[in-house]
Amino acid sequence: MSRIGSKEIKIPNGVEVHIDNIKNIVKISGQYGTICVNFPKSIVCNVDNNTFFVKRSSETYDKKEKKAREMHGTIRAIINNAMIGVSSLFKKELELIGSGYRVEKNGKNLTLFVGFSHPIIVQPPEGVKMECQNNKIIITGIEKQLVGDEAAKIRKIRVPNLYTGNGIRYVDEKIIFRKRKGTDTSSSGSSTSGKNVKKAKK
Repeated sequence: MSRIGSKEIKIPNGVEVHIDNIKNIVKISGQYGTICVNFPKSIVCNVDNNTFFVKRSSETYDKKEKKAREMHGTIRAIINNAMIGVSSLFKKELELIGSGYRVEKNGKNLTLFVGFSHPIIVQPPEGVKMECQNNKIIITGIEKQLVGDEAAKIRKIRVPNLYTGNGIRYVDEKIIFRKRKGTDTSSSGSSTSGKNVKKAKK
């Protein structure tokens, strides 16, 4: 049995869950929206005492149940994330670092000035909201994967420079900087080797 799939899910306050085991759909509604999750026929979902359970229809370990075992933990994680999203939202924060780097909001879109000859316009997809504050970009939404994908796309516009640190990075992201060429002590080693050569000639 999947260790993740077997974990029960406590339904948050204000979240309503409707299960259709015939159409294999779970409808999860909260104050921020509604998410529908499809699950395979080999998975059975039920609610008991404000607790959500995800189980396999069969516990046999033949080849036919291989797919069910693979999807058990995945479906449970997707449903759990959906409940978190509709009740409290998912959030990613990015910050712009660099001389002249800034972000402005125009309607729903964001306009980025990150060192290119032209501004970059970012249009959020449906279900994602973008805000900017103090040169930071705040991305929120009820779908964890969608929020993470949009944050990754924006970061990719200007990946942090490993020498200067300029670019777009996640808040509290740790950057491993590289040393510029010529900062080591190899030159001093070459000068001493030259002295050794002169002594040998004498």
